[in-house]
Amino acid sequence: MVPVILEKTDTGYSAYCDYLPGCVASGSSLKEVKQEFTAAVEFHLEGMREDGETIPPEFTNEYELNFEIDIEEFFNWFSGIITQSGLSKMAQVNKSLLSQYATGDKKPRKKQLDKIQRALHKFGEDLLEIRF
Repeated sequence: MVPVILEKTDTGYSAYCDYLPGCVASGSSLKEVKQEFTAAVEFHLEGMREDGETIPPEFTNEYELNFEIDIEEFFNWFSGIITQSGLSKMAQVNKSLLSQYATGDKKPRKKQLDKIQRALHKFGEDLLEIRF
């Protein structure tokens, strides 16, 4: 899986990949930026092939793009929508520790990130079941 970094911008979102310098995309929604970046990668690789450039090993065979955000960036995006207190309850993670992740004072271990991600995905699944 090839990591792609997502960032919030004033007009939506942007995406880039350290393995393909200069390959970037933007979009007004997460869905759009993912689609745009996927297309940008294909275009970028095609140009590299035409120019005789070496393709990074991550892209020589079939590859899968893994769109990621930093947990600190997550809190910046969703502050006011998902509170640290609420996420602490959902993920059963100490609120003080979660606050340190949000400010960037501490970086969570993979196990903690997975726990937080599972709680958020469960929350999203629950929201999708609601009908009015």
